[in-house]
Amino acid sequence: MPDDRSLSIIFALLNDYNSLMKLIFPTSLFVYFLFIPLFLQAQEGHKNHWYFGKGAGLDFSSGSPVSVANSTMIVEEGCVTHSDENGDLLFYSNGNNTTSNGIVAVWNRNHNIMPNGSLFGLTGNSTPMQSSLVVPMPGSTTKYYLFTLDGYENYNSPNYKGLTYSIIDMTLDGGLGDVTEKATPLIIPSAPILCEQIMATKHANGIDYWVILHESGYINQDNTNQFIRYRISPSGISNPESQYIGIENSAGMQSTMQISAQGDKLAFNWEIFDFDNETGMLSNPRATGSSWGYREFSKSGRFLYVAMWSEGLFQYDTEAPNIAASVYQISSHPRFSQLQIAPDGKIYISMDFYNGVFQPYLSVINNPDVQGVGCGFVHNQLELASGVCVLGLPNFIDYDPKMPQNGLSDNKIDQQLFISPNPASTTITVKYNDINSYPLITIFDLQGKLILSHTCNMTGEQIDISSVQPGSYIAMVEIDHSVQWMNLVIQ
Repeated sequence: MPDDRSLSIIFALLNDYNSLMKLIFPTSLFVYFLFIPLFLQAQEGHKNHWYFGKGAGLDFSSGSPVSVANSTMIVEEGCVTHSDENGDLLFYSNGNNTTSNGIVAVWNRNHNIMPNGSLFGLTGNSTPMQSSLVVPMPGSTTKYYLFTLDGYENYNSPNYKGLTYSIIDMTLDGGLGDVTEKATPLIIPSAPILCEQIMATKHANGIDYWVILHESGYINQDNTNQFIRYRISPSGISNPESQYIGIENSAGMQSTMQISAQGDKLAFNWEIFDFDNETGMLSNPRATGSSWGYREFSKSGRFLYVAMWSEGLFQYDTEAPNIAASVYQISSHPRFSQLQIAPDGKIYISMDFYNGVFQPYLSVINNPDVQGVGCGFVHNQLELASGVCVLGLPNFIDYDPKMPQNGLSDNKIDQQLFISPNPASTTITVKYNDINSYPLITIFDLQGKLILSHTCNMTGEQIDISSVQPGSYIAMVEIDHSVQWMNLVIQ
């Protein structure tokens, strides 16, 4: 699996096809077959392993989720798992202070608690849906911040711990890692009570991170539309900055905050905001019509999915003039919990306690970038081999700087060459100017698997795609010794 430097070289070569072809196969798409799977899979290696619930786990290393039975962690709600950029497991944690077996810790890749990894009594309550979050330490390839967040059960308690962080150093314990600094409290503006959400995204400089939280209206009724942000840089964690924007009544329990993979949208409670990842500022609040719920964006950032406890699962189109009016109810099942997008581009949903038992299932939105019924929701699609979900799934940073849209960025070599319609359903048409050319169109899924290959005999030719499953794809057109690619949605 290529590292960031290798990916930069690969992507530069992909954008200079003629130079690449002088090195490799003059008239072949071989290089794309070779590099695309590596390029796409490397984007989100940190999300390859999931540990959550009561002894539950998933491994996405093969490209599809495989249930694993090697976790000893028990957690009712929020948790974290972190893998390296190659997708190799590093550590995981329940990150909070109250579990049914009393063990609160950081586990290494061998599923043993790190030597200094016990967090019991230090980090707050187990109830936040986003009780913890891992942020790689800028300037280091071996150190990580583990942020932990207290819950509403402690709001009226003198033991309320607010926001704390620990540092994990993977060079210690023979490369298995250890915790070097534990549960250090962070300064919070005006000492507010915090909502139970924490999320982060990459700064526009590609190095730093923004960590975003929100004040709770549970106690501080006069000050309830305050967002709080920290900038994480090679210099450390900044002092907090506040911004007052949005609805002034955000208790924020039983809910999650999400930031799109592009780092340009933030969803919180009733609203969606535009987010500037250079300044950290929010703007343009738009109502969704939903309140508390578990949230996740599709890969493109266009669709927001919300599971409202006891009410069902909903899809919103963030590009609609009226987002609230764009709502589509996917399911009325009353016990959906946390949503999380996976490396395969699908959104997985933990299933809560139902009919008197905890559920060993995850439901799946198979085509999140397709509107309406075409999103491909399947109830209880994935059965766990071991453990149960309870309420949570791992909390990940979804930011993907190398894939600003569904796949690779569109490259417009020939402005007169295009594929329509897009989105498409049963056929697509390839149009181009040079009537003496016979372009080759190749369609890949987001894991780099070849779906369709067709040589066009004339401009305007219709290509049958009725056998292709709805979803997000990359379409590549080879014409006159150049290659153009674009994102294609089939619904």
